[in-house]
Amino acid sequence: LPQTDTAETETVETEAADAVEKHTGDGKTLVVYFSYTGHLDSMAHWIADESGADLVRVTAKEAYPEDYDETVDRAKKEQDDDARPEIDIDLTEEQMAEYDTVFFGFPVWWYDIPMPMYTFLDSYDFTGKTIIPFLSHEGSSNGGSAEQTINEHARGAAVRFEDALSIRGGK
Repeated sequence: LPQTDTAETETVETEAADAVEKHTGDGKTLVVYFSYTGHLDSMAHWIADESGADLVRVTAKEAYPEDYDETVDRAKKEQDDDARPEIDIDLTEEQMAEYDTVFFGFPVWWYDIPMPMYTFLDSYDFTGKTIIPFLSHEGSSNGGSAEQTINEHARGAAVRFEDALSIRGGK
């Protein structure tokens, strides 16, 4: 994982605090995220702590290879095939219905969200919910086509990409 200096960490925390402060609704808040390398773990935990949110991590039922290049190849094939890999997640549809605000975290893979997050979005009803993305990237700081994807697959949600937190990651 990349090393970050104190100034970069403080900037990220300030941006995250602003996004957390802006989240709307008096209902329950969820932080849900996918992270192959664990890079988003600390950010997801920080957002959950600051917002008093529940925290759920999405993982692929078939784990991605430890080898980075093999994972890149698999991720590209999944995207090319428009695959919906099975996921492991500790969240029922009834539990999801209780949340008003969802912080949605992911690494940008091939200029989009990872395919396990497509599976997540396609598995729940987002009607009336507010979604605030947070993402890591290697140059696609705007998330590539992630905003369009989230809007299309989280039907009925208000996606606040203008409040998204974008952090540069690494292998």
